[in-house]
Amino acid sequence: MSLEDMTGAAFAGPDVVVEEGWGQGRATFGGVVAGLLVARMRGELADPTTPLRTISVVFVAPVAPGPARIEVDVLRTGKSATLLRGSLIQNDVVAATAQAAFASNRTSAVRLDAGARTPHPEAPAVESVMRLPYMPGATPDFFAKVALHPTQGGFPYSGSAEPDFSGWMRLDETVAEFEVEHLVALIDAWPPAITPMLTERVPASTLAWTVDLLETPAPTAGGDHWFYQVRTDGAHDGYGHTRALVWDTDGRLVATSQQTVTVFG
Repeated sequence: MSLEDMTGAAFAGPDVVVEEGWGQGRATFGGVVAGLLVARMRGELADPTTPLRTISVVFVAPVAPGPARIEVDVLRTGKSATLLRGSLIQNDVVAATAQAAFASNRTSAVRLDAGARTPHPEAPAVESVMRLPYMPGATPDFFAKVALHPTQGGFPYSGSAEPDFSGWMRLDETVAEFEVEHLVALIDAWPPAITPMLTERVPASTLAWTVDLLETPAPTAGGDHWFYQVRTDGAHDGYGHTRALVWDTDGRLVATSQQTVTVFG
């Protein structure tokens, strides 16, 4: 089952099957979990084309391959905005929770071009930089499904003096209708941003994650590359705090991402 099939099932109803092949250590990687939550929330909207403006996810427990249920409560529906809360439940345990706001456009005198204020960084073409390899047993399973091409910064566990990095990213599968849940899943595909500073492989994962959408991805963007740039504001006592920016192929700033990550070493 593809990512598009999984998110399509979540959009249609609360019962989903988390497929194998999307693992990161002992858990399904957080992007897929968040993408399923977004899809189920969109399925509860009166108008599922309403743009997602922001979502905050807390990863409570590892999500394993197999059946799961996503329960969603509509907290409030106004003239423009709908606020929802969702939980992914597996084996009667809440494994992830999220709160999100979907809101239609409003008339406003304020307009700032995010792309002009935060332009796409200069970067080598994706064809000229290597893809992070998939090595069974050594890299996350989902590296076989997501193309990540670093353009700046150190590789994970390379002992780099700085944690910050950037690169191109794309889903390997062809998504016929590229929805916001697919972009949310893709944004989380990069390793935790503190891992380049480590010299040995130790567990590291996301504790909490907030994504703000400045633009709605085009439905035809399924084969596009997106550019990702992340900065770590600080890391100590086993936790790191990171901020990332995402641009599309037209140079538009489409999303911001903030994460609290844990590292066990």
